[in-house]
Amino acid sequence: MADVTPLPKKKQVVDLQKELRPISLTPVVSKVSEDLSVLNLHTSFSELLRSDILCGHGGAVGVGLVLDSAGTFPVLLDRSWSDRKSGALIKKEELVLFILFVVIAAFGLLGNLLVCLNITKNRPVRRPINWLFLNLAISDITILVFLAVMYIIVRVVSHPRGPTCDALCKFLTAGNIAWVGVVSSTCSLVCIALERFHMVFKPTRHKSLFRVVSAKRGIALSWVFGVLINIPLFVVERFDAKILFCSEAWPSSIASRYYTVTWLAVVIIIPGILMFFLYWRIIRFVAQ
Repeated sequence: MADVTPLPKKKQVVDLQKELRPISLTPVVSKVSEDLSVLNLHTSFSELLRSDILCGHGGAVGVGLVLDSAGTFPVLLDRSWSDRKSGALIKKEELVLFILFVVIAAFGLLGNLLVCLNITKNRPVRRPINWLFLNLAISDITILVFLAVMYIIVRVVSHPRGPTCDALCKFLTAGNIAWVGVVSSTCSLVCIALERFHMVFKPTRHKSLFRVVSAKRGIALSWVFGVLINIPLFVVERFDAKILFCSEAWPSSIASRYYTVTWLAVVIIIPGILMFFLYWRIIRFVAQ
């Protein structure tokens, strides 16, 4: 006689249905949507770096070079040590990277100052190429000084508050003038590449094209161009009391993206391609 399995009781069937009920994802989705709402359309890249989503510091943001709590994501922004709560410990990564910044800035300033002294004292500045090298060193000094203010000095000293804080952000602590130096440095590198190219391929026209007066005019134009292309940064930079440091207040995310792409194309990509082509031609000519 075949075994007959007894049917489960009504209560057992109800319990089984509860166990097999699909898990609701509504709380998870609502939490993700809540986190993503932080990234509104007016959030710039610098503000995104300062957000809790990337930094993972629970709102303790400001300026510096640190790692997040997991020690895997490099972040250039963290609260100044003097703005932290009393008794808060300084991370080992923070101290190491801070010392690294100081060493790089010190050696960079020393090296470029020696270049300036060497050109002005030991070698008479009579050739156009020397003027270009001098401007390149001055541009690098400008970059190092204002980045040192942004990532070293403000790291150990709180950002000043008050009516002048916005002006300090625009012209000192946010590093905008460092980007002017980057543009001038790039222009100097392009002019040096053009000077080398004409010396190799067009030696008869070299002296007429590259004179001291022409070099001085080119240097002046490089700084003017650097100021003009960075005007939007001076306009949108302001002090944010929430993060106790400077942030960019763009009218829209589209404007920020267009400006970033244009800046990279004009200052980095196009000059890089041009210099690569010029030096490639020179190397091929010398190799033959």
